[in-house]
Amino acid sequence: MRRVGRSLFFLCLVLSLSGGVLAQKRKPDRVIVRGNIATISAAPSSPSMPPDVQRRYDAFIQVWLTIRDRYFDQTYSNLDWGAIKYEFEPRVKAARTDFELHNLLNVMLGRLNKSHLGVIPPEVYQTLNDVKKEVRAREHAGDPDKVGELSPGNDDNEVEADAVEENARFGTGIELSLVNDHFMITRMDQDSAALNAGLKLGYIIEKVNGVSLANMLDRILAYNSSIHSTNIKQFVPAYVASLMLNGPRDSFVTLGYLDEKDQPREIRIKREPLKERAIVIAPNFPPQELSYEARSIDDKTGYIRFNLFAIPVISRFCESIGEFGSKDGLIIDLRGNTGGVLASIPMLAGMLTSDGIDLGTSIYRTGNEVMKAAARARNFRGRVVVLVDDRTASAAEMFALALRENGRALIVGQHTSGEALPSVVVSLPTGAKLLYPFANYRSAGGTFIEGKGIEPDRTIPVNREALLSGKDLQFERARSLLTEENIFADLKPKRPAEEKQTTTTGETAAPPVVKKASGTGAGSTLMLPPPVAVRMFPPGHDAASTKYIENFLRAIGGADTIRSISSLRAKGHASLRMLGTLTNFSFQCFRERGEKFAQILDADSTGEIREIVNGSTHIMQTDFGTDQDLSKSPIETSSDFFSPFIDLLSAAELYPSLSFTGTFDREGRKTAVVEGKTKDGQQLAFAFDAETGMLVNITKGVSSISFDDYRKVGNITLPFTVDLNTLVKVELDEIKINEPIDQAIFQKKQHCYDKAN
Repeated sequence: MRRVGRSLFFLCLVLSLSGGVLAQKRKPDRVIVRGNIATISAAPSSPSMPPDVQRRYDAFIQVWLTIRDRYFDQTYSNLDWGAIKYEFEPRVKAARTDFELHNLLNVMLGRLNKSHLGVIPPEVYQTLNDVKKEVRAREHAGDPDKVGELSPGNDDNEVEADAVEENARFGTGIELSLVNDHFMITRMDQDSAALNAGLKLGYIIEKVNGVSLANMLDRILAYNSSIHSTNIKQFVPAYVASLMLNGPRDSFVTLGYLDEKDQPREIRIKREPLKERAIVIAPNFPPQELSYEARSIDDKTGYIRFNLFAIPVISRFCESIGEFGSKDGLIIDLRGNTGGVLASIPMLAGMLTSDGIDLGTSIYRTGNEVMKAAARARNFRGRVVVLVDDRTASAAEMFALALRENGRALIVGQHTSGEALPSVVVSLPTGAKLLYPFANYRSAGGTFIEGKGIEPDRTIPVNREALLSGKDLQFERARSLLTEENIFADLKPKRPAEEKQTTTTGETAAPPVVKKASGTGAGSTLMLPPPVAVRMFPPGHDAASTKYIENFLRAIGGADTIRSISSLRAKGHASLRMLGTLTNFSFQCFRERGEKFAQILDADSTGEIREIVNGSTHIMQTDFGTDQDLSKSPIETSSDFFSPFIDLLSAAELYPSLSFTGTFDREGRKTAVVEGKTKDGQQLAFAFDAETGMLVNITKGVSSISFDDYRKVGNITLPFTVDLNTLVKVELDEIKINEPIDQAIFQKKQHCYDKAN
């Protein structure tokens, strides 16, 4: 077991997300308590509480504990969070309905006065689903005035499945924005179904298949009267476009709209193939339609627009930078961009600089992290203007402000939303979702965007009349600014003095200490051992302890079988549990004699995360550009699931002290525990199933790895489930041994941004 080391760190970074709260209704996350690591647990059941009251009380305790233990600000906006609990506890117990409880919770959270913080009631999801079903029923009935019945079998996950698989392919090509609570068309794809049907920018969509969008919005907001409404309203237009305007192949949608004279009109549009696809950027976040556009405005000016910060944007942005590299100016349109994956920001910014960009500081509960973007081989060095509006939020705000403060861009448009707290969404026992921020953000120039937003260098309000006449005044102003050389000549980077690492309370924090949390075996290796004789246990070792180890090795196939393996490859899926959410990945790992090891994690929200060991080379690569040389890293984890079995072949040398300590109950199964010490004196323990003799757990310090689901693979028996510290769980579908492995797997991957223009 060896370091697959910073993968956990990078996955934590990836989960620094912004935007998106309309996650679909799911069962609450199961709470697991194992070993010495415990997650937040619900309140103990009380015989005096009826089940409904207990369930509401459990939700209250989960919300209160989550904020106490995970919320970024330990001062709680100068509130006594303990006193808050005792104030609201009797009111929660007296609540007669879930609706009343959710309002109480939002009143409690409202005391903190932050964005990305609130309880989203299940009625919101139910309203959206009901409206979607009504839209579909009317569409299927072929009569906008008749409401049909949907076929049975629909469940709470129908929306997400439709968005990802079906609705991502066919639609109208419309982008909607809420302007004064009206669903206005603010963008249409070129050669889209909507454009070809005669719809225009500035038209207001009132109905979809006869279903009123205004009524839908009123119903949603009625359930959220006690929280900041933009937390919901900001994402409803994207939901409408993805799940109501889009649909199956060869289908039609009827839109009721107001034209340029505010006259009600109706049009029936056949859905056409869409250029983009729906993606999920984070656990418990809804599918969102990723939109990306790049084109040449003229010989001197390029234009890039995208609506989400997501991993797929990086490669497309890189291709665009390659195309526009010789141009004088570039417009980056972030209007309507609600944020996304923060980990994509350094890579995108790195392609707009020749000497690096200071991206600001993430302020966590226990310390700070300065974020920087290194210059990439492919980059654009011309003038840059960033377009923003009041829907530009979170990651998009951070990106725009960082470019301006580093002297790389001017900002044009409207004042941004001022919602810049990385957040996650977790489930509650009542079916509601808790959205909470786990970090704050301070720009390189010392600006806190949260609650303030960004004032553009040139403020140009949205003008519906101009849109209806085919004019985009914000875009035109950005284009004209690119010709004014003197304005860009005056841009100066803001380079504040090197800051001290401080906590959210303002106290100076100690420098981070990196602890080496190794697996079994000090100095255990990633390479398969050569087929030489291995000495087992000489006299002097505790007989009972050696019996369990030797019996286990025999049970899985014997020492000779283990030594005969020259290569191993496995695939399956992995899940990461962090901050109350669960992120799922596809998983592959490769092992070959000669110190060669690789593992690849892949998910829509992260892209590929690759770790490669090849001789003395040990690197971590990600599709979001945070490549690291780990050759001299002190960090070790235990995600190389095969190395413990190799270590046990040499247990006599690795663990000079071993003793059987007894049989204990572990999660409902009897396990025989063998404790020992490594040569450097570190304590460790092996747990073997008392009935089967199989190794089920190894614990060393704070590191723990569990094995389960042993299956026969050729002449050896191996675990198909591996659980690392209850945070990462790997479930394998297939293991193959002694088969050729493509050597490119063990080589560093070349990305677009590694190649010069």
